[in-house]
Amino acid sequence: NIAPGVWYGEVRKKNPPIFYHVIKVDLSSDKVEIRPIRPREDETLGQVSGRLDSENLPLLGAITGDYFHYIREYKLVIPWGILVEEGKLLFSPSGKSAFCGAARGVFHISVPAMKARVWNRPDSPGVSITAVNRSIKSRESECGIYNSTWGAFAPEISEGFVVTVTGDPDFRLDRTIKGTVTGISRLPVKAMIPENGFIMIMKKLPSPDQLELKLGSPVMVNIEVSSSPEIAIGGGPRILREGKVSIEMNRENFGSGRAFYIKNSRHPRSAVGIGPEAKILFLVVVEGRSEKSRGMDMKELSRLLLSLGATEAMAFDGGRSVSMYVAGEVVVKGDRQMADALGVFQIKR
Repeated sequence: NIAPGVWYGEVRKKNPPIFYHVIKVDLSSDKVEIRPIRPREDETLGQVSGRLDSENLPLLGAITGDYFHYIREYKLVIPWGILVEEGKLLFSPSGKSAFCGAARGVFHISVPAMKARVWNRPDSPGVSITAVNRSIKSRESECGIYNSTWGAFAPEISEGFVVTVTGDPDFRLDRTIKGTVTGISRLPVKAMIPENGFIMIMKKLPSPDQLELKLGSPVMVNIEVSSSPEIAIGGGPRILREGKVSIEMNRENFGSGRAFYIKNSRHPRSAVGIGPEAKILFLVVVEGRSEKSRGMDMKELSRLLLSLGATEAMAFDGGRSVSMYVAGEVVVKGDRQMADALGVFQIKR
């Protein structure tokens, strides 16, 4: 027991050699809070935990979160899936599983879907938004929006338009985002993202009866994500559904080559599981690629979560990224940066 409603344990097995770690959380406790952690540039989980401790935030435990890719020219780590913090959408969903939580502390695993549009007249259809802080291919039907989460400058695309909007800087899910057009430029151009606003990228400017864009035009953005999460952190695939092993890689579009490697090879693993009636949370890390622990394939990981008591579960990133922090100590140390992490915080009243 490391705090009211939070426990930690480790298990070593000799034949075959397996070493895994579990943080168990009583979700009915009013002494704990579960939420994602977004690292600063190049931070490992150990560095994040040290920073949070220095800021006097009572972090009890955390594990590595989503898979990611690194955009070198922007020095930006982009998670594969959704990331929502305190009702603010940082990265839009991508068809993969996510651990989601509502404001009242009810958690579930689902594949979130997004519906978003930008508009400025109630009698006009506006333009659909297809990406939030994600790269787009600048097809005619695509519109991406970017705020300071992306960085200082907009993505550089060979053709299209960038529209600068000054106003609300956060992409909130609980209200309309409002702003005013303060710049319109033809791509390619190095467009700065305003700290007090955002930018839109589209291949061609819409007709005025669809969306009027000129200097001084008001702009409204509405973003809806299924189940309206207060927090969400992506990963995947789902590995347990309704108390049964269900490894849903094809449903989540992992791709055949990547899916075979992720599913069938033994690697260090991390995962999150939810117990019956969403009353218990399990954060699990399996060490691997060493003499003391060979790691697990996805089916073995699924069975482990099931044996612990989870009925719903999904995987997080594996391999070199896998890390776990518990009560002031990094018990499993990854050797590279990460996109995000899932943390357990103590509430002091």
